[in-house]
Amino acid sequence: MAAPARPDGAFRLDPALPGLAAALSAHPPGTAVEDRCRVRSVDWAPRRRCRVVQEVRGPARTTLLAYEVTPAGTAVRGPADDPGLPGLGAALSPDRVRHRLAAVCRAPVGACRATPVAHRPGSRAVVAYDVEAGSGRDRLYAKLLADGPDRYAAAATALTGAARRRNAPAPVPEVLAVWSDLGAVVSRAAPGRALSDVLREETLAERAALRYAGLLGRLLAGVHGTPGGPLPRWTAEDELTALEPLLTPAWHADAATGRSLAALVDRLADAVPADGDPVLAHGAFRTGQVLADGGALTLLDLDTVAGSDPARDAGNALAYLEWAAVRGVLRPDLAAALQESFAAGYAECRAALADGPLAWWSAAAMAKIAGRRFRSLATAEWHRVPDLLRCAAARLGPAGGRGDGALPAPPAIDLLAEQLRARTPGAGQVRVLQARTLAEAPGRRRTVRYEVEGLAPDRVVPLIGKTYADRHRSATTGATLRLLGEVFAATPELAVPAPVCVLPGLRTVLYREVGGTAVDRLPAGAAATAAGRAARWLATLHASTAVLPRRLDLAHEVEEAGSWARRVADGAPDFREAARALARGLAAAAVDLRAGAEVPVHKDFHAGHVLAGPGGITVIDLDEARMGDPVLDVAHFTSYLDAGTDLDAGADLDATRLDVRAEPRLAEVRAAFLDGYGPLPGPCPDARMAFFSAYTSLKIAKQLVTGRGPLAGRSFPPGAAVPAVLRRGLACLDG
Repeated sequence: MAAPARPDGAFRLDPALPGLAAALSAHPPGTAVEDRCRVRSVDWAPRRRCRVVQEVRGPARTTLLAYEVTPAGTAVRGPADDPGLPGLGAALSPDRVRHRLAAVCRAPVGACRATPVAHRPGSRAVVAYDVEAGSGRDRLYAKLLADGPDRYAAAATALTGAARRRNAPAPVPEVLAVWSDLGAVVSRAAPGRALSDVLREETLAERAALRYAGLLGRLLAGVHGTPGGPLPRWTAEDELTALEPLLTPAWHADAATGRSLAALVDRLADAVPADGDPVLAHGAFRTGQVLADGGALTLLDLDTVAGSDPARDAGNALAYLEWAAVRGVLRPDLAAALQESFAAGYAECRAALADGPLAWWSAAAMAKIAGRRFRSLATAEWHRVPDLLRCAAARLGPAGGRGDGALPAPPAIDLLAEQLRARTPGAGQVRVLQARTLAEAPGRRRTVRYEVEGLAPDRVVPLIGKTYADRHRSATTGATLRLLGEVFAATPELAVPAPVCVLPGLRTVLYREVGGTAVDRLPAGAAATAAGRAARWLATLHASTAVLPRRLDLAHEVEEAGSWARRVADGAPDFREAARALARGLAAAAVDLRAGAEVPVHKDFHAGHVLAGPGGITVIDLDEARMGDPVLDVAHFTSYLDAGTDLDAGADLDATRLDVRAEPRLAEVRAAFLDGYGPLPGPCPDARMAFFSAYTSLKIAKQLVTGRGPLAGRSFPPGAAVPAVLRRGLACLDG
């Protein structure tokens, strides 16, 4: 996968997309050597696809080419071939729009040139028209939107009308025509330069820069003071939902930064402000969307207008000024002064914005900026993202805890039924008849069993609901279940729980209850048979092409192992040195560990998570699944069996080496599992198996000390379990 970028932008391209380097190159497929090419937009979905739009300037014309890069190859199409914008082909043809342009110009059109200047495949495009009409020349723009031009045109008309009533200049380019059949809105070119460029000029006096910032605040206040009519709402919940898809590119590009971004999203979810009175909001307000012409400012791109809290637009503007300072485009002191001047300009025309909502929306916008750096493969800026995330966290104030540190309360059954009705197509009168808590990991997650009526005719459907302290985990788990449901759809005897829906606002994922008996509770023969099937399930998972949202970060896992050793030392001081030695050994071994191919892994795979029933086996608890080394799962499964063997055998606390009698049932299960899985894949499999077995041993020791995990509560000689597990882990590294 893409590795963290150095400041020069160098990085290792996504190996699953072999055509990506060519699509991003100075001369992508389908262009000539004399063409000058420039990447205009990138939309990266790790390992699945990347959409690249290149501007191609040739001797005769300028066009845009869209590249769809997938593991199967690269498809190239011009903007006229975009099925999501069916009117674009006509809009790019001077002959087909000449009569339309004549109506706009109110004069016959002679020469006409149509140039595509922006294109987001399936979403929007901009076409520039240079026309000779009557005795003059003009430049017009048509913006095509996949969801139609009506909202854009209505907002522009409202803003222009409100300005006229105030005897003020129009704050947006006037809409000259709406071509509904093409999905386009047409306006005249506005004069000026992007305000973001103006503010970066070294010759611009600070006083002039502050004046521009004040004008920007007054411009926004005028927008917010305009009656907007019926508009779709955009709430803080919508903002959080929009942030979640940005986590996957961040996790895959730089796992450490991905964790930081996810933590910021969770903090935002914990501090959602109350909804303010909605105003006509731009939705993407910032200096780059504003043209400056002397003392006049013109606002562009009304694609995302909505009814929103006014702090949304203001927070977005402040976030982009902060980002300019983080990148070194603006001096930090100047950026801070511009932010103050912007807020003061806004307050001159409308009530000042409350600090709390403004800080929240500003931090949310910084999270969005950060996530988009990865989705757009802006590799030269990746090393700046951690600084931006720190700025965002500072806006939210001290991290603190989640109130009293408890999990969110379980969803009320009436609210749950309402959400199920809304999110389950074809559902009838859904009623939740019963809710029973099955398990709770304090401060992390809660598992509840629901009995639900109305999801199926004439029967009650049992569902399992997992509620997480961290909001992003519900979306991640839901996506994992959906992806793996597709993987195992072709293997009826091997399955994962069937997802029902994700309720992000409630931090809950719902899936159908699974019947069966855990492998570690089956009698010997049945357990061995089920273990062989579990191995086939695991091999199927590892061989799949599914791309899970997260990636295994070995450096982070080594850090986690260090924290486990400290937990062992605190809870069982007699074994402090053994735990520390194992953690040190893992850190040393990780330095030279050869990496296996990254595939979907369960990460918490053990016999207790494999349920055997009449129809085959189902593997549960996929909360930690991600892309990683397949040997981790094999080592994890066998290490728990080994630990169970040690405990059942009554390991001698004073033994200097592991010399315990293998409990026959678990040894048979282990052999059946390894035989069913087959050879370990990748380089140096024995070394990787030893490393991940030692890693899992330290995890088990921590669980035994804290009284948690699948082996907690087993009957074994006091004081024997922890040292036995630690010795086994050390033996793995010594071998």
